[in-house]
This record gives sequence, structure tokens and C-alpha cells, in this order.
Amino acid sequence: MIAQTTRFGELNIPDEKIIHFPYGIPGFTHLRKWCLLNPENLLSINWIQSMEDGSIALIIADPEALFQNYDVSVDARELSPIGVNPDELSEEEPQVVMRVVLSADASTGQLNANLRAPLLINLSTKLGMQLPLVRCNYSIRHPVPIKNREDVGDMAESPKNKRANDASTSI
Repeated sequence: MIAQTTRFGELNIPDEKIIHFPYGIPGFTHLRKWCLLNPENLLSINWIQSMEDGSIALIIADPEALFQNYDVSVDARELSPIGVNPDELSEEEPQVVMRVVLSADASTGQLNANLRAPLLINLSTKLGMQLPLVRCNYSIRHPVPIKNREDVGDMAESPKNKRANDASTSI
């Protein structure tokens, strides 16, 4: 699939790398096809780019890399929209990864993470969802501890001509 993006230029993503969000992502429910990008070769921070609207890309991160005490329990039944069937679970766990969406406060420059509604992606089925956590005290704007703000700022302003590390990477 080819997408013209504002941040990364033209992307040619193989169909098997497209992640489908059957219900979209809140705020972008009309967008169902996304791809993962790692333009800065960072292991814990990625982009998720809409393949249907080239102007929409979100910075996502591995919450365990940013927050040592982030402890979320997800019932396998909640994962059925992304192809996890609790009745068929064997000893081998499904390849589901969790990421949180990062955003910057325009007035303060503070980088925040949405810990209340993480993204869950089944790497086997290429299905994703955002799961609102109802029984937790996590915030949708939890401050991210950053050692070097310039690095994150550079990534957020990543110019179009930077390669997206062959566009799609696994998380």
C-alpha cells in the first residue's frame, strides 16, 4: 500500500505490515489502516502512521521503558477484537504488544503519555485496538520523564526527507 505522508513523504508499505484497527483509534475512528515506523532507530519510541490520511501520525512508546511501575492487567476476553480467543489460549501467549500514545502540551512543552488507554497490537493477526482502562488511576496526560528533551523534540519534528528506516518495523 502506498501512502503520501506529510512527515515521512511517500511510504510503500507491504500489505502484510499494515495493522488494522477494526474500531479505529478514538479521535480517529474513521482511520482503520496504520503502519509502524521507527525513523530514529529507537527501540522504545515509534510512530504509528495512518495509511488513509497522510497527515495523521502519532508518537507511541513502550510504557515499560518509560515507567517502571506501569502495571496493567488485561483480561484475555478484552482482546477478542484483535484476534485473541481466550478459549484457544495455549501455553504460548499471543504476540500482543502494548504501546502508549505520547503528546506534547503546547503551552508548557511537557511530554505526556496516555497511560489510561494503551494501544494493544497483536503482531500475529496485525490487528490493533485502544483499550480504555476503567479500573485504574492512570491519567491520559501522565508526564514523561525525559533526560534529553532535544532528542524528543528532534524526533517530533522529523523532516520529510529522513528515511523511515525502510518504513515499517516490528515493535
